[in-house]
Amino acid sequence: MNVIIENRNSLEIHAYLYENAMAFVPPLIPRINLPEYADKLALNAIQFWIFNEQEAVGFAACYFNNPDGEFGFISSISITQKAQGSGLGSSLLNAIFTYGRQWAYKQIRLDVFQENTTAIDFYLKRGFTLFNQTENKLTLSYNLV
Repeated sequence: MNVIIENRNSLEIHAYLYENAMAFVPPLIPRINLPEYADKLALNAIQFWIFNEQEAVGFAACYFNNPDGEFGFISSISITQKAQGSGLGSSLLNAIFTYGRQWAYKQIRLDVFQENTTAIDFYLKRGFTLFNQTENKLTLSYNLV
């Protein structure tokens, strides 16, 4: 399965996020307004998808709109529960890193809730470092240069 960059509409993004909302830590619902979030991602983010035949098994949305090209920001990244542990998360990250380098970005950043220790371990093992910390979130960064 390969990562493709493909802009899907907000309804398709919403459907994927709704179907996989409980795989997020903490769960997306009721934490965010899914229709508004899907609209925002559809309009402003570069979308990275992995499909197993016609079924989406991985999705990432990254903003590459920092005015000075300093960093891209991963707003959402997930693998469906049944596809976790198969290397697809690393594939999504690698595609994001490649895209960022092609556009001369220096870093990729993301926020992760401190309670999501599995995700934190995943990112740290792949070279992310702590950039900032708040009461309940960490901002991690990955240097592209």
